[in-house]
Amino acid sequence: GTHIYYNGKAILEKELSNEKCREIVGKLRECDITAIPEGNEAVYFDNLKPLTKELIEIKEMFKKQGIDTTKTWDDENLNFSKFVMWIDENSKKEEFFEYILDEFDYIDRGNDFFEIVPKGFSKATGIEYIQEHLDIELEDCFAIGDSNNDLPMFNYISNSIAMGNSHPSLFDIVSFVTKRIEDDGIEHALKHFSII
Repeated sequence: GTHIYYNGKAILEKELSNEKCREIVGKLRECDITAIPEGNEAVYFDNLKPLTKELIEIKEMFKKQGIDTTKTWDDENLNFSKFVMWIDENSKKEEFFEYILDEFDYIDRGNDFFEIVPKGFSKATGIEYIQEHLDIELEDCFAIGDSNNDLPMFNYISNSIAMGNSHPSLFDIVSFVTKRIEDDGIEHALKHFSII
């Protein structure tokens, strides 16, 4: 919900100020939290900590998508709109949440993994924005997802579709569960709803 592209052009871009970005990464370090800030064109890795196997895999995934993965938390032009973070036994979780929750919402994605987004922005607000921009009725909108961070749009939209490989907790709240992503689940869903 912080970036929306239509016909190859950005029609909504929400970025935090460089000052706020620097403040956030400073607090992440102070609270010993591993995180990946995500910007429009780059993702940022903490250059003061060695990358774990999981972070290396995530970095490669972003790289394959054409996103710049060479930037660090100390980059002069640090600029992001949201971030994901992992909590462990060394993290000062309560202190960090007390700092962040006035301006941000968090999505608990399980296993001590959280997604942090600016208040007032979600996948549901993204759908609402594109509805207004293109003058589309809600009943003509469809949402496909596979994670807890998709809950806001699933709760907002009636034509909600969970991928077959989604967390099972999503299955009871969507209108349709399609096949797994590797089994052409998106195509299967679009055929189910007679879109194609």
